[in-house]
Amino acid sequence: MQEVLTDPRLKQDAYSYLAEQVYQREGDEVRQFLRATSCLDSMTVELANGVVGVRDAHRILNHLCANHAFTFASADRSSYRYHNLFREFLRQKSAQEDGPQKFREQQLRAAEVLEAAEEFEMATELYFSANLPVAALDVLARAGEIGMDACRSESLRSWLARLPRFLASGNPWARLLEGQILLREGNYDDALACLQAAQRMFDAAGDERGLYQTLSASECTLFWKGDVAAAEDQCRAALAHASTAEERVHTLVSLGAALAYACKWREAEEALERAETIAEPSFAHELARLSSHRVNSMRLRGWFRRAMRVGDSSVEPMLRDAPVNTRAPFLNLLAILATYLGEYTAAAEYLKQCAALRQTFGFDPMLHDQQNTEACLMMASGHLDDACSLACTGFDSTSESIDASDRRSCLCHLGTGWRRLGNLSQALSFYDRAAAVAGVDVEPSSAYAVLVNREYVLGLTDPSHDLAGLEQLRLVTELMQLHFVSHKCEFFRAVLLHTRGRVEEALAELVLVVPRQLELGHIDFLSQELNAFPQLAVDMLGAETRPDIRAGVIDAIARHWSSTSLLNRLLGLGSDIALEVLEAASRLRTDEQVAGLVRRAQRHRSPAVRRAAAQLRKQRLGTDPSTPTPFPELTRRESEVLALIARGLKNQEIAERLVLAPVTVKTHVNRVFAKLGVTDRVQAVLYYNEKATSTPETPVADHLHTTTVDPERI
Repeated sequence: MQEVLTDPRLKQDAYSYLAEQVYQREGDEVRQFLRATSCLDSMTVELANGVVGVRDAHRILNHLCANHAFTFASADRSSYRYHNLFREFLRQKSAQEDGPQKFREQQLRAAEVLEAAEEFEMATELYFSANLPVAALDVLARAGEIGMDACRSESLRSWLARLPRFLASGNPWARLLEGQILLREGNYDDALACLQAAQRMFDAAGDERGLYQTLSASECTLFWKGDVAAAEDQCRAALAHASTAEERVHTLVSLGAALAYACKWREAEEALERAETIAEPSFAHELARLSSHRVNSMRLRGWFRRAMRVGDSSVEPMLRDAPVNTRAPFLNLLAILATYLGEYTAAAEYLKQCAALRQTFGFDPMLHDQQNTEACLMMASGHLDDACSLACTGFDSTSESIDASDRRSCLCHLGTGWRRLGNLSQALSFYDRAAAVAGVDVEPSSAYAVLVNREYVLGLTDPSHDLAGLEQLRLVTELMQLHFVSHKCEFFRAVLLHTRGRVEEALAELVLVVPRQLELGHIDFLSQELNAFPQLAVDMLGAETRPDIRAGVIDAIARHWSSTSLLNRLLGLGSDIALEVLEAASRLRTDEQVAGLVRRAQRHRSPAVRRAAAQLRKQRLGTDPSTPTPFPELTRRESEVLALIARGLKNQEIAERLVLAPVTVKTHVNRVFAKLGVTDRVQAVLYYNEKATSTPETPVADHLHTTTVDPERI
């Protein structure tokens, strides 16, 4: 059989033979069920009941799964599918045994059931498969923008290609479909041209629903193009044609988003509140969009910590209910917020999910937003060259899909990258180019951020440069409630004062602004800038008397990829600060970096600091490197993991004990097994008992020495 399956000439015949055997062993009831559901790529019990006209589809589906009849169920049995080859075999069987007409009737019945269940993509595909393109367009018309949003770009392109020429050019819903495809490809001007053609056709026919859908799609296109003023106008025009509560909610949410990007906060919140007031519980996708835009509004204003709290609580309903053109940006938004908050691991995970979703559904405009966020994360993690290289892909591209705001952000990231690399002239060049891309009326938050960065670099390069420019920008952005930018002005002004020897003035500024930045969650900013000016950080912490502010600043500093040098300096500021440094390092730094801090802290004049250092050494590092160890092939961390395995702890319990991620523990366990030449936990425990008892001193803390094995835990 193996030889047959590896021969491409025989493989299909072998599968056909097996499918025939599986099919023939079933009774008439099951064979009829298989033929009737063969037109479904996947199904729920409810869909199968509706298509076949039975009430016990669950019984038949579970029977097929149990008997390995090329039928597969999801883990929670919420959906089922046939193997692709088996499904094709069943479709051929249906056409042969029931006749082409009956098979076509089954397709149409299935399409009706799918549309009723709001499975618009599968319903449309069935109509195209039945060679009924007009009926397929009717499904898209009834589904509207919301229904199309849930369809993959690959499907949309396939449908457009299968339309007869007269329909593709003369049917307004076909032009709307083409406009949606062009939007997803980032070809905004071409998309708008298609949508305007559709709008003229709908207007001539007096089709109010078509007019609404076209205006709504145009608003979305203008929004992604970055023209939020025009998007706002289109939203107001669409509202005049909205005929259902759901359409009004959809457009009000879009209006709120456009107003927020224009910094019209009161009007934006009023639009979102109106949407929330008239939304019904069944409008799950619109409620998810509303939540996403509220989070983004907080982000634009600089309320990062608050935005992440709301965003975290919205993840589950968002991923379950929202269309892809909301889910992917939302995941990217969470990645941005996590980066700003110094939660770099979480940011990377959100970006990974965003990329997978965008690739699956083919939403190209998200690519540049995703790359911008990835560049920010790379920069925060110390990969400045890679960040600059990635940002270059944005402003070097001639694709229309990179709007003015995206292009400006790319150039701004490059400027910041060069500034942190120490090349101020190159940084200034990129900030100048970023400022020239568009005026401050195009996404003011990013526009003013560029101007502030530019003014700061001018101050760094020219000690005589007037600081009034930063103060003027602070007043403007404070009035606009752009708190991240306004606080950045204050912080940068303090840095420039400090570099010019006006230390007391600088510290007076920092005493006011840093607590507000900590409260709002500007953690990565503080991390990057304080590590760039270590003496400023030392002076500020030396003068700071509030324990909570001091702890917050040290936490921000410790998140930086190269903070070890500054943390070592901070150990000399007194016992209270030294204790806070050790606590932050224990959470945020690697074993190697912690080891260096511990060595210095063990020589501290304060007994409390020395005790804390010894405890941290035991918790994170095991014994002193000079102590004999029965496991020289293992690192300290691996030795500690082995000792906990010997105590019978599972990976999750080890992760909790050592404050590690479960995946990190799994990696350590695999390395321990490989280095010791064992294949499972029982062998590892036996090895440990033999070696540990034969050596006077073991490489782990005393509280880990117990080696009793509980068989239930292995």
